Amino acid sequence: MHQSKEISNNRGSFARHQVSFKRSLEATIDKYALDAEFNIEKTCHELLLSRASLYRKILKYYGCSFTDLLMEYRIEKAREYLVLGLSISEVTYKIGYSDPSYFVKIFRKRVGITPGEFRERSNYDVT
Repeated sequence: MHQSKEISNNRGSFARHQVSFKRSLEATIDKYALDAEFNIEKTCHELLLSRASLYRKILKYYGCSFTDLLMEYRIEKAREYLVLGLSISEVTYKIGYSDPSYFVKIFRKRVGITPGEFRERSNYDVT
């Protein structure tokens, strides 16, 4: 019976660690993701983890790479800005990219339509 309680406590500790890691990672991404200079090294520094440890944890908890996680965050922010009516160039720079054509390419690959088409479909009235 004592062993069962210990296993239960270990599971609770693991769950708390997982939640703590995810909160810390998401706070770091929120803080820096829109900076064009933000990268995995800065994240490792902020979270006090090695690159390999960070990569393993992100893969384990999110099922993707750091690059994919960051890109998804930026695309979500881009969607928000496009709905507000910002131009593609404005959105590009706001989400941490420096090349509008690269942003359009990435957006189309992730979302399936161009940023302009997305903005039109989101009922933004361009006047």
